[in-house]
Amino acid sequence: MKAILQENEVEFEKIHDLNVLLEQCKSFIPELEAYKDELTDLSAYAVDIRYPGIDISMEEADTCVKIMEKLRKEIRNYFRI
Repeated sequence: MKAILQENEVEFEKIHDLNVLLEQCKSFIPELEAYKDELTDLSAYAVDIRYPGIDISMEEADTCVKIMEKLRKEIRNYFRI
């Protein structure tokens, strides 16, 4: 999503909150709004999972990967790659 912002010369913070990035990107790719709830969950994983004692199941990991694959496809379509 940061690539979308960079391509459109939009300044952005160095953050990992996917919903903040989504809000900035959806004017360029309105379809991304459909990922809002899923990105809320993924944002938590982006930070929390880095700390000891917090585990994620294979099922949760698979779900995260599937969400990101769909999101990646939308973004690649935007860039026509």
